[in-house]
Amino acid sequence: MGPFARYEPVGAGDSGLPLRKAMSVINIQDSFLTAALQGNKHVTVYLLCGVKLSGKVQSFDKYSLVLETSTLEHLVYKHSISAVLICRNRKCTECFPVRSETLAPALESAN
Repeated sequence: MGPFARYEPVGAGDSGLPLRKAMSVINIQDSFLTAALQGNKHVTVYLLCGVKLSGKVQSFDKYSLVLETSTLEHLVYKHSISAVLICRNRKCTECFPVRSETLAPALESAN
């Protein structure tokens, strides 16, 4: 049994059926998208047709997700998604944008 599984009692003892245990699994897909959404992480979504979309997860539900880019919001149906990647590169400007206050001293020293 993996770390995402837990047992819950199923059935009622008063119905004449014995209590039994059934495995309830946490939805890994929802956990992954929630981490991207709450962490405001930059993600790359690959579709089955080969299209690559990049942006931030604005929202998602059972059947779709909304991916926000700098100019557009994409409604993507989950059945068309091949893979979702969360960027963890510390030098990626889309994931870790340079703040203006850290940029200002660098510009002043250049002059």
